[in-house]
Amino acid sequence: MDGMLESSYWYGKEFRGPEEVFPLIHEMPIWVRAAVNPALLLINLTANLPFRDSILPIFFPVMLPFVRTSKPRARLRTVEFRGRTHAAMVHDVKPIIDVFAVLYDDTIMGWVDMKGLVPPYFFKLHRDA
Repeated sequence: MDGMLESSYWYGKEFRGPEEVFPLIHEMPIWVRAAVNPALLLINLTANLPFRDSILPIFFPVMLPFVRTSKPRARLRTVEFRGRTHAAMVHDVKPIIDVFAVLYDDTIMGWVDMKGLVPPYFFKLHRDA
């Protein structure tokens, strides 16, 4: 999955509250930021596409109107992961849990806990002012 989110103009996540989380926010070069419904994405298929990182920057903006959402598609929970307690984002439909750990005041590390994903996918999030 390395590079896949960046190729699709991934910006981050939006946390409005424990029951209102937008797991995928994308920022297109021309348009404003948009929340995407992960249930409508073919993550496993896309991850295995040849030349994925060249195709996604062209294909994703065309696909955006069909995968946008105005509804939260995840929620926050506390989970035990690798022997420690963490905040986690649980997707509503996909069997994916993003687990978070604080690095600095405004920066957290996240890793995707998804069945069959080896090695895990790590990412950093910075608080948007």
